[in-house]
Amino acid sequence: MKNKTLRRKYQSLKQMKAILTKVVLAIMFIILCHSKSFSQTDPTVYPEYKAVMLYHDPFWENSNTTIINNVKNKGFNTIILSIRISQSAYEPDSLNLGLRMIPRNGDTSAYQRKVVSFIDSAYRNEIKVIAMNFEMSNVNQNMNYNKEKILRKIRYLSYYQKNVRVSEAYNFGSKFAHFDGVYADTEPWTLKDWKDDKYPGYDMCDSIGRVNNNAILLDYLSTIVAMKKDLHQYGFYSPLVDSGNTLQELDTVFMGAVQWNWHYFSQVTNEFPYGNFQLYCVDSCYDMIAPLTYCPKPNPDTATNSCMRKDCYYDSICSLCYWGLDSNLVNRESVGKCHYWFEKHFFGDHLSPSMSLLPLDAAPMLIGHSAYVADSYMKMSMLWQGTRYRARTCHTNSNYRGFFIYAYEKLFELPQGLTASEKIDCQAIPDNILPPDSTNQREIIVYPNPAWNFIRLKGLYPGDEIMIFSKQSELMLITELDEIDVSSLEPGYYFLIVRDLYGDIINRQVLSKNCNN
Repeated sequence: MKNKTLRRKYQSLKQMKAILTKVVLAIMFIILCHSKSFSQTDPTVYPEYKAVMLYHDPFWENSNTTIINNVKNKGFNTIILSIRISQSAYEPDSLNLGLRMIPRNGDTSAYQRKVVSFIDSAYRNEIKVIAMNFEMSNVNQNMNYNKEKILRKIRYLSYYQKNVRVSEAYNFGSKFAHFDGVYADTEPWTLKDWKDDKYPGYDMCDSIGRVNNNAILLDYLSTIVAMKKDLHQYGFYSPLVDSGNTLQELDTVFMGAVQWNWHYFSQVTNEFPYGNFQLYCVDSCYDMIAPLTYCPKPNPDTATNSCMRKDCYYDSICSLCYWGLDSNLVNRESVGKCHYWFEKHFFGDHLSPSMSLLPLDAAPMLIGHSAYVADSYMKMSMLWQGTRYRARTCHTNSNYRGFFIYAYEKLFELPQGLTASEKIDCQAIPDNILPPDSTNQREIIVYPNPAWNFIRLKGLYPGDEIMIFSKQSELMLITELDEIDVSSLEPGYYFLIVRDLYGDIINRQVLSKNCNN
């Protein structure tokens, strides 16, 4: 009896200690954010980004014209460019501009000239360029070295941004050479301590592991605060131009990477409060977050891949099913590959009804995808469009700020794919589009209806998008054309949806398809 009483007392003390630890950590972070806050202007209304990440090798090896034409032709409006920052042995000056000196053809400043001409060309083609320069700069529980390295990169990048158009070593005064913002690719989950395969004490599906990783995220949050403070202090947001030259219009956005499952664990467990997405978009931190939802390995249908499985839709995130430890490749579902996945983890609470705050409701976000999750550009495009549709239209949530894609070179190697009748194997659409209602916001005439080989639409505006769904809620076609080839559709009834530039549904109709002549 005495031993039981002692055990109960011990457990109570242990629980109280855990609660006090959380309270202390929360107070520390609140103090940190407020003590390092700074004055800000009115909240910026950012555009919806359609971004592709461009790493050094394809940037350096391809001409500016090739890259920009590829990006424009695929409908992107933003490039997140990996920037080579100068080594720590070299302080930023008017010659290196804070960037690494990479020579080419005898020109020791070739990299500086390439960066400037690229940003200038992108701006003139209405493409934004955001700097990314923190890859491989991992965070850990001893922040002394890595935090210093990260903040040094912020200082060097800010030197470029502030001085590039007034440097006496170049004639860049008339160039639109400024970045629209910064993407911080500081990834705490890439730490060896975080990886559960060799360090079980940091397993996210283990209570002790979540406590350990939670402490890492507190350091990560403090680093974000310091980064944003230094961007202001060192002039990133106040670039200089000579008299007579015009400063380009800039978004000055600060965004950064988070892991998609952090928020889930913050909501359904008590050991991971710093995974809450809401903490990452306070005034002193990011303007928006970028949850990574990509499958980390190429060829997502191979047996070596540990991604999600489609038949695990309602399964626990910590089960074997989640980790894809099954040989049934037909049922594998790449992370972020389909709309069911987003509905499960970002837009709805199918996974855990106990979640009090859904990820999409927690913070403004730019959702990341991999170029490896589709075998054609058409499928990739339909995934983007469908994800936007579910976020902006089905869930009426403005926190969805767009998407970004990994692996520029892989994306532009994908075949175009079919222009009609191509389906995504895990497509989902909201219940509220079936059946079509009679309260259309704009009159759209579809003729002929019944249809044979082609239909035409009258009343469309620039940016309108037409989607045709089957009775089984499969997306059969998506286009912006006012003349549509429907010859490949089977005879029967379909639902035609028109949404405008902002993602709002403005017309719904039943389309009847006759047998082909």
